[in-house]
Amino acid sequence: EQTLGALEGEKDYLLDQFRAQLFIKHGRYADAAGILTSVGLHMSEPDLLNDAAALALDAKPRRLDLAISALEAALVVCPNDLKSNRMLAFAYIQLQGFASAADCFARKREIEPGEPLHALNHAQCCALANQPKEALEIYGELCSKPDAPIEAHLAHALLIADLGEPSKAFTTLHNIRGQHWGEPAF
Repeated sequence: EQTLGALEGEKDYLLDQFRAQLFIKHGRYADAAGILTSVGLHMSEPDLLNDAAALALDAKPRRLDLAISALEAALVVCPNDLKSNRMLAFAYIQLQGFASAADCFARKREIEPGEPLHALNHAQCCALANQPKEALEIYGELCSKPDAPIEAHLAHALLIADLGEPSKAFTTLHNIRGQHWGEPAF
């Protein structure tokens, strides 16, 4: 505490990082996150901003506001950063901000278009954000691929059933039974 007090008036960014390390050592993750966000913004350093967000997410209680602020700033500096997008989506999901999380997964799909998990997460967030048309479109595109995960087919069928078309949902699953019959999830 004496060391922290002695450093309180300094504005050197190296000292700020040292101050953040001391806060981390003492379990004051939210305080460390605030300092690293400030330093990361000043230095336009997405790694520091990601670290700040991780600390905010680890803080007790969790500081989603700090995490979101740091991650949005990181994405301004480096918009194609998968880690920032993933963490930001997680933070939005924790706040039940599914539309915002869907935007994060849409960006991830643009960055890594061949990754089916990004499409699955995007569709699930759209469905949870009460955007069934968008979710159905994404599920349809994903499920048309031969390597689509079983979770995509199941979620697609569930959404179709929830929209009042249980026979269409059954047909959707019936069409893939040969591929996935042996899988426990099916």
